Amino acid sequence: GDLEKALCGAWSRLLPSAAECLEASAAKAAHAGQSAVSGDTQLLIMPPYEMRVVDAVVTNFHQPRSTLLMLVAALVDKGLPHAHIANASAMRAFPNLHHIYQHALTNDYRFLSYGDSSFLQP
Repeated sequence: GDLEKALCGAWSRLLPSAAECLEASAAKAAHAGQSAVSGDTQLLIMPPYEMRVVDAVVTNFHQPRSTLLMLVAALVDKGLPHAHIANASAMRAFPNLHHIYQHALTNDYRFLSYGDSSFLQP
């Protein structure tokens, strides 16, 4: 949409914080004349979803079978077909994601919410 075009034209690299994501959502709602937004979504970001605005992310390391891991796979392994990451061996279907997690495991990175984080860009 218009917000996407404006953001992509303004910066060569867009890495929003959580607060900026909330502010952008609130601004879009206000622009549409809405004071609140509620409802359900069917959006699940996973391969082969193509990112249109964000081209990098700072995130922690997620568990297999999580929607957050699928979001990371969609970013770092662009263009690959959908595959469910049920366990560590299934991660091999996503070579970049597999490499990132192998590096984290080899170097004793901490996982989950209070663990280490990484800056990921394809």
